[in-house]
Amino acid sequence: MPSLIKSAYFNREDLLQLFNLKEEKIEEISVSHKPEAVYIYIKLLRVVHNCPVCDTETDAVKDYTDKKITHSLLTNYPCFIMYKARRHVCPVCNKTFYEKNPFVHKNMKISVVTVSNVLQDLKSVSETFTSVANRYNITSTTAAAIFDSHVFISRKVLPEYLCIDECYAYSGDDGKYVCVLIDFITKETTDLLSSRKKDDLVRYFDQIPLKERERVKMVCIDMWDTYRIVAKDKFPECIVAVDKFHILQELNRKIKRVRIRVTNENKSPKITNKLKYAAKQNDKEARIKYNDYTKKGKNYYLLRKFEWLLYLNSEKRDYYLDIGREKLMNRRLGRYLNYNDLLNLILEIDPDLVEARDYLLSVDYFFREANIKNAREKLNELIEMANTSSIKELNQFGMTLIRWKNEIVNSFHIVETIKVGDKIIERKINNGIAENKNRTLKLLKNHSNGYKSWDRFRNRALYVLNEDATYSLSPLK
Repeated sequence: MPSLIKSAYFNREDLLQLFNLKEEKIEEISVSHKPEAVYIYIKLLRVVHNCPVCDTETDAVKDYTDKKITHSLLTNYPCFIMYKARRHVCPVCNKTFYEKNPFVHKNMKISVVTVSNVLQDLKSVSETFTSVANRYNITSTTAAAIFDSHVFISRKVLPEYLCIDECYAYSGDDGKYVCVLIDFITKETTDLLSSRKKDDLVRYFDQIPLKERERVKMVCIDMWDTYRIVAKDKFPECIVAVDKFHILQELNRKIKRVRIRVTNENKSPKITNKLKYAAKQNDKEARIKYNDYTKKGKNYYLLRKFEWLLYLNSEKRDYYLDIGREKLMNRRLGRYLNYNDLLNLILEIDPDLVEARDYLLSVDYFFREANIKNAREKLNELIEMANTSSIKELNQFGMTLIRWKNEIVNSFHIVETIKVGDKIIERKINNGIAENKNRTLKLLKNHSNGYKSWDRFRNRALYVLNEDATYSLSPLK
């Protein structure tokens, strides 16, 4: 037994305070320290109760029952309330019933305090049913049952600005993706759906009254065409916008394919000792081959190790590509270089890399500087640049811009103006908040090793994601 338990001493006043009891309601209370646990013996004063059947007042006692209640007075060490419960009998209808007590809910053997502690701890994404159960000396099955009995999070009213995204966080019969609905303004999660399939989304939104769906002014989605179809059909008053992050993400994929193609072209056979020797002996053919292999080897090294320099956004470019940044010795290249020098070496490898990166900078500039008035014109220029490019990957990206032209332009609408200090910030709708929620969902899945019950996963996720989500102290029916 820990020394803290051995040396702990609880007087009557301490015990009354710990259990939130009043002196006038207690007949007996005492504590006993034993090697396996701490036991609190309690007997309440006899008082008049009303019969639950006929409402007759009575204090007649039929018998007593000893009840053992798990309590979280001490975490990480067993503690039990040994409660001597009276069973009353009604003199009119002969109904027997237990006296009311402040320790447990009806038909439970876990104290109210323990239930409350379990539910409060489960508010943290890092906690699992097992970790909480170990802390309060109950089983993980009991911890899950407590959660199921006390937590039910209903969906929130559809917001004016709705973000729809998906996350690979639950694998069930309906699919592998969880569809996440988020209020862009309040950042609260409106609801979670177990599927992103068209029929399932249509069925879900059909259950919501049309008047509520008409409140939605704008919907922000990724480039999943099902979302666009459902949004236009089920939200008659809204405009649909596509999240700029997913546009840039798609462009990065295309540029990555260009980079991989150029990288594969620069793969070279290993330089053998025989080739090195022949080159040193001024064998012209060996010297040419040796120089070619060496150049390709350095190019391959640059494209594999520093390819991330091609995709830097506007904020990171100023930091990493500062020409005044300290130069360090690169032993593989045998030169002192900084990141700006390394990027220039990469761009010298192939003109396709120059064109691809220039196009990336143009798209990035478009999203930073365009507005709702000139966005369509500027976007048409980007489409023309992509379609006339000699790079097939950019041609494909141009077709993507054409398919999502209206939704891209809609993303430049200002939905909220906020004041931060002396600055006025105009916010455009995006799914950035959804990406943060998705990280939490993935953490929840990974920490728990997965969920088998969708209802439990949905409740736990909404309970964790929304600050205002809470639990019922009494078990829910």
